[in-house]
Parts: sequence; structure tokens; C-alpha cells
Amino acid sequence: MHFNRGVSISHLGARQAATSSQQNITSSFIKSPNTRGTLDILFSSLFTTLICVWALQHLNIPPPFPQATSWRQTVYHFSARLLNQIKFLILTLICPEIWIGKAFQDFMVARRSCRDMRNLAKADGVAWTMTHACFANLGGFKFKVKGEPWLADMLGATSSRSTISLAMRECGAIDRLPQLSAAQIHGMSNTSALGKTVACVQISWFMLQIITRVAKHLPISQLEVATLAFVICSILMYLPFSSIPRGITASVEVNLDCPIHGERLHHFASDLLKLGGYSGFALHFWPGGIHQRPNLMFPPPNDIVRDDGPRITKHNEVQQYCYGKIGLALAGTLFGVVHCLAWSLDFPTPAERIVWRTSSLFISLAFVSWPMSFILFLKLADGPGRKTFVVLWVLTLISNVVYALARAALLVLVLRCLFYLPVEAFVLTWADEIPHFS
Repeated sequence: MHFNRGVSISHLGARQAATSSQQNITSSFIKSPNTRGTLDILFSSLFTTLICVWALQHLNIPPPFPQATSWRQTVYHFSARLLNQIKFLILTLICPEIWIGKAFQDFMVARRSCRDMRNLAKADGVAWTMTHACFANLGGFKFKVKGEPWLADMLGATSSRSTISLAMRECGAIDRLPQLSAAQIHGMSNTSALGKTVACVQISWFMLQIITRVAKHLPISQLEVATLAFVICSILMYLPFSSIPRGITASVEVNLDCPIHGERLHHFASDLLKLGGYSGFALHFWPGGIHQRPNLMFPPPNDIVRDDGPRITKHNEVQQYCYGKIGLALAGTLFGVVHCLAWSLDFPTPAERIVWRTSSLFISLAFVSWPMSFILFLKLADGPGRKTFVVLWVLTLISNVVYALARAALLVLVLRCLFYLPVEAFVLTWADEIPHFS
């Protein structure tokens, strides 16, 4: 009886000692599981895509609002600017190549402005760099026209603001170019260094993760391939266009030193036509903002089509070949080629694999053939090949519709394939241990 009690007490004491010993054991570091979930892939790709969309956008300076006198007007002004940003956010998500085409055109126009302004800037003793030209094209210089409000509306053409500045300087409307340093222009930007750092870190991590998975022969998802297309587009935007200021909300007012009328108006119009092309105005998608027509008193809309570009002669007439369309063709081709990288990935069904491959190929080739069709338009319009021109126009319209359907198909497949990934797609690599947002 006593023996059994002693055994029970001794076993109880040993169990308590073991429990106390386990409670005193601590661990200095525990690694995360070597797997990732579907939501990890979704959120990391989504955040990276949003970062890239932010990097792609270089919005023009918004038009000024009148001073708010009530809380309703304050809410209205805030909502108008927010909706404008959301509009271009959605546009960039759907067709990022359009934004790249616009940026490419702005860059080429600004570069030409630097060349044309070189002698005048030297004579005036002021600087005129790529930053100045880009700032002008964003609507940074607002011309104040005295006594002739009709002139501001008449000059609401699609020529860039740097071209208009040059024409005004040459015709004597302004005595000298605005004196503003590049550092002052960048100082007007509302973009923080923290935001740029976060974008660089996230994009670098995503690229490193993709390279690591490919090196280890681990599959990636179709969503990550689509995100990679945005990453490459944002890198191509950032490297050559780093001189473009962004996040600027205020413009610099430039007073005209003398009225533009009579012979001076004639010289100004001639210079503007010579420098910037014909006068015209077009908006892609829909008119935006408060002002339906741009003029010198307000910054240009973000979806304006500029007339500055190299010329192609057709039937002794001057036609425009916009830089934006060239950039659009190159960016669209690149976007489709990146989607072709998912050629051998797993798909839920063979039919969906065919749809992905067909859509990627069509997007890659559609923009390659665009410049050729444009040249054919010039040669066949109003000429002996009128019927061929009509047929070509119809085929181009059909190809645009098919292109939109192909983009929609890729978007649907990106989301659907996320739920049919192979097991190896969820294996982590050492790159996933690097801090990132997901």
C-alpha cells in the first residue's frame, strides 16, 4: 500500500519536473513554413501592380479650382480630383501601353524643345533642360493674356507648351524665358522619397523572386507573369523619364509683355504652325475635367493628343506621325511578348492554354503591324486605291476589337488560373525571406 503510494508520488514528481523543464526552454529564431498560399501570391502581385501603375502615371498639373466657400465645394473639388486620378488608374491597369506611348511622345517633344530652345536660353541667360521642357508640357507655365481672352481659347491647340513658349519668345510676346532652376521644379513635386524607395524595393524584390524561381525550375503563376509585364513597363518608363517631374499641383504664371495682335499675331501663328504642326484638338476616350477645351490659361488634359511629331508627306500635304503611336506600338508588343513567357505553364484545360497563347501572340503582333497599316493609309487615302483603303480601315477596326477581346481573355485567365496552380508553385525560395509587401 505504501509502496504503491510512493511510486505514484515519484511519478508525479517526475512529470512535474519535466513540465517545468519544458517551460524553461526558449527558441531564439523560428523560420516561417517553406510554403506560400494563394493569397500570398495574389496580394504580393496586386501590390506590385499598383506600385507599377503609380510609377507609370505622370499626370499633368490639375486645373485650378475657385476658392471654396462652403464644405460642399470643398468636397466637390476633392471628389473631382480623386475621380480624375481613379479614371487614369483604371486606364493604366487596362492598357498600360497607352500611357507609355504618351510618355514616349512627351519625352521626344521635350527633347526637341531642348534643342530648339538652346540658343534662346543662352541669349536670355537662363537654363532650359529636359526638366524645364517636361515641366512646361505638364502645364507648368501658365500664360496670362491681358485684354484678349479670345486669344487664350484660340491657342488651345494640341501643340506642346514648350513649343508655344518658343513661339512666344520668337515673336516677342515675352522678353525672356522664365527663370526657374531644375532644382526648384523638382522641389515643387509632392512625391516623397519614401514612396519612391518603397516602389524600388518592391519591384526589385519581385524581379529577384521571379529570377530565383526560374533558376530553381519552380513554376510561377500566370498572375505573376502579368505582373512582370507591368514591372518591365514601369522600369522602361522610369529609366529614360526620370527627369519628368511628378506630383506637381501648381503652375508658374507668365505675363505677356506685350499684346499679341496684328503682325505679331501673324508671326506667332506662323511660328507655332512651323514648330508644332497643324492646329487641332482630340481627346482619347472621353473629355475629362472641368474644361472641355484646353487653352493657355489652364494646364492641358492628360489624354490630349499632341501634334508635335515628325512629318510624312502624302499627296503634297503635311500629315502627322505622332511619337505616341510609335511608343504605343513598341509598348504593346513588349506587353504581349512578356505574356508569351507563360507559354508552357499549366492551365486548367487545354482550351484555356490555346486561348492564352493565341491572345498573347495577337497582342505581340498587332502593334508590330500598326506602323505598316498607317503608311498604307497615307498612300491609299484619296488615291487610286480607295476601295483598298476602305477594306484596310475595316480590317483595322476589327483588329482593334479583337485586341480588346484578347486583353479581356488574358485578364480572366490570370484570375482563373490562380486557383489551379501546381503544388510546386507554392514552394518558397530564399528570395521570399526578404522583407516585402504582400
